[in-house]
Amino acid sequence: MLRSIAAGYATGHVDCWDAAFDVAERELGGERAPLVVAHVAALVRRIRRHRDLVCLPSSCNRLSADERSILTVIVGGQDDAQLQQAGAHLGLDWRGMSAVAMAIRSAANADPVVTLSAGE
Repeated sequence: MLRSIAAGYATGHVDCWDAAFDVAERELGGERAPLVVAHVAALVRRIRRHRDLVCLPSSCNRLSADERSILTVIVGGQDDAQLQQAGAHLGLDWRGMSAVAMAIRSAANADPVVTLSAGE
């Protein structure tokens, strides 16, 4: 999903965004996927404001240093030192990235609930 989002920003092709949603829906289900894609896209956008992002093609089974750092942020790392190192590599404040990562994990793990009031 990360690679598809990065490719979408790099190329401007909607097919990349569709691929990101397809992966997220396959892994998380249709209810959670849109919010997770949105949060990951926000993280990628935040990084791209400061520097270019290096992502390998989706068919590659290796990770770039940027992809490793982003995954460290998303999974939360083992400790603050790992988050600080990932943040330094990506050029971002690790505390801000930690909040984004928590939002991604929360969206991925949340039970979707829709509440409608009468008349909606």
